[in-house]
Amino acid sequence: MGSDSETVSLKIPIIDFTYSGSGTTPDQVRHALEEYGCFVAAYDRVPAQLVDKVMAQSKDLFDLPTETKLSHTCDDVLRGYIGPSPRLPYSETFAISHATSFQDVQNFMNLVWPAGKDNFCETTHSYVKLIEELGERVMRLLFESYGVAAKHYESFAAFNDHIFRLIKYREMKDMDITGTSVWFPSHTDASFISILFQHQIGGLEIESKDGTFVGIDASPCHFIVFAGDMLQVSMS
Repeated sequence: MGSDSETVSLKIPIIDFTYSGSGTTPDQVRHALEEYGCFVAAYDRVPAQLVDKVMAQSKDLFDLPTETKLSHTCDDVLRGYIGPSPRLPYSETFAISHATSFQDVQNFMNLVWPAGKDNFCETTHSYVKLIEELGERVMRLLFESYGVAAKHYESFAAFNDHIFRLIKYREMKDMDITGTSVWFPSHTDASFISILFQHQIGGLEIESKDGTFVGIDASPCHFIVFAGDMLQVSMS
């Protein structure tokens, strides 16, 4: 995010997944992921009030004492806490595995807040379930575009793990930046798809096929859907 590389005006496709949208086709999803590796999903199922609650809960999570956060680090980078490091000096993350399960969200809460945390489970689980709905719609359309029978999608979905990752970036005033403005290094995700919500942060850039970078602005109803490594292998 925030690369110093030259950016271009090429537009990442915006695909309509809103309540009123009815014209989204499997071929649109497939073309966007094959050509750009991602697309912007216009999705209005997530209420602004719920987003505000998630952000407030996220702030409380990252405001926990450092020793508490460090006690929940994990060898698996897809789970637990990852603090600032030489490779990621400007960010810290928390990941909740199986986040579509209310019980697993509660298990996570019990680890970091043994005495409980008002509305944490309800807020987190409600948000994740709405994002899961978007991911399911995307994958069903993609499977359909490749002519894969619906029963195969059901088998895939039954074993799909949903990981909810929260990322906090250090404020500019707290950073001594010299010669770079990259807050998060270029990378791909190991998943089938990833869905990112920027929440007014901005700075996201996507590397195009010719090696230039395409900036994607933050918007309240826009979620960026990425093809992960497993899906890209399947499409190649």
